Amino acid sequence: MNKGRSFHPASVSDELLSWGGSTHIGNVRSKNQDYFGTCNSFIAVADGMGGHNGGEVASEIAIKELFRKQRFITTKELAKQVLNANIAVNNRAKENPALFSMGTTLCAITQLKRPAGLSKLALVNIGDSRIYVLADDQLHQITQDHSLVEEMYREGKITKSESENHPQRNVITRSLGTHQDVDVDCWEITARKGDRYLLCTDGLTNELTDATIKATLQKYSDPQMASQVLVDTAVNAKGLDNVTAVVVDIKQGSDSLELLEIPTSPTAYKASSFNTLQRGEKKQNLLQKSSSSTSLLKLIKSFISFLFVLLTVVSLVGHYAREGFFVAFEMQNGAKVSESQVVIYKGTKGGVLWFEPTIERRTALLGLDLNNVELERIEEGISFKTLNQAQTYIDTIRNTTASVKTSS
Repeated sequence: MNKGRSFHPASVSDELLSWGGSTHIGNVRSKNQDYFGTCNSFIAVADGMGGHNGGEVASEIAIKELFRKQRFITTKELAKQVLNANIAVNNRAKENPALFSMGTTLCAITQLKRPAGLSKLALVNIGDSRIYVLADDQLHQITQDHSLVEEMYREGKITKSESENHPQRNVITRSLGTHQDVDVDCWEITARKGDRYLLCTDGLTNELTDATIKATLQKYSDPQMASQVLVDTAVNAKGLDNVTAVVVDIKQGSDSLELLEIPTSPTAYKASSFNTLQRGEKKQNLLQKSSSSTSLLKLIKSFISFLFVLLTVVSLVGHYAREGFFVAFEMQNGAKVSESQVVIYKGTKGGVLWFEPTIERRTALLGLDLNNVELERIEEGISFKTLNQAQTYIDTIRNTTASVKTSS
């Protein structure tokens, strides 16, 4: 038994299921990608796949995520927990390129939390790991393989014997973790005292016939011994793959002597079957919202910075446009230069952008009061740094004009 590839958390319930589990690397593989988990009321087996260490990682994540919850009231609750495990594996693969496309099969059984006398078992599977039941002296395969060969057999394209030796019998059509969503096949069966269940990977069923499995389960009453013999027999046959078997005996349940009823087809659940988002999806949405908030904050900060720069530029331009004074005519529509009033403007001649010069002070001088030289100069506009300089110039012209008129 490879104890390093199994998980046994502290149980939160009475011992409803008695179990024994074994796993082996086989004779060919370099690593054991199988993983199983057990507690008093919940058993699960996974067979990982993927390059590098992907298969090992996927199966371990799936089992440990699954066992975050051990007791379930309904089969749908169990399916939801399987979908949580699917998201956990899928998210890990997205985080690490080396684990891209990793996935795992999964089969699990749990005794639902129901009143005495109404004991039920919930079973799930994804992929080609199987669940069998030995009941009424008969061995029944409950789960249906999600494999290419099994689908061909169900569609009547190949016979049962052809499916057992088909070269593509290991090609699976459904796995946990390879996609964001997956269909989970579920069964609900009456829990009867004395019934024995087997959860196993294809490394066992590819090597052993149903007759050998049935004989072994009947021969060894101790579930640990039964699981160990099953695994050893498969490894000794050829052992071409990792081999895992967990034998489960029902300790508490119905005492009914009626034949066990096994549904012929499963009920399938997927993420869309639930109104609430899965835990992994919630986390992802929270991260997306956080990322959106961060992006919005950055955008606001950038806009504020831009606005600050713009206001600074406008302020500088405005300061430059309003700096200094100049003397010129106040030109009104249709007015002649000789009839125009001389005024002192504040600002830059011609204006800058939308900053136009404004009249700072009016004078009593008109164009007709000036000689030709001053007339031309003022018509072009004469600049000064200060208002006093501009006013001094006006006073000088006024005095000169007054002297000329007196002399005349």
